[in-house]
Amino acid sequence: MRQLLGYERFDRPEMVGLINELYKDEWSLFTNYFCPTLKLKEKSKVNSRYVKLYESPKTPCQRLLDSEYITADAKKHLQEVYNALNPFTLKSKIEEKLRAIFATLRLPLL
Repeated sequence: MRQLLGYERFDRPEMVGLINELYKDEWSLFTNYFCPTLKLKEKSKVNSRYVKLYESPKTPCQRLLDSEYITADAKKHLQEVYNALNPFTLKSKIEEKLRAIFATLRLPLL
């Protein structure tokens, strides 16, 4: 949450719906389909230091598509959703919703 919204204080009940909608719709799709992450593969101690070995960066969607534990139908569905998404459109919707959230944050309290 801090990565997206920062360290602001969100104490208005009307903001809960806006934030939940942002996370449920655009943010989860953007992070799961277009933001690669590193996964720790191995951690070993060499002398007094730890050496970490990471897998190649992949998105959570790519990790699922590479997995042998999910069905072909699930992989097909993931691929269809991925093909239907546009990261630039998602990013602009995220920014638009963030502007609305921060505009609500700046309204005077009654």
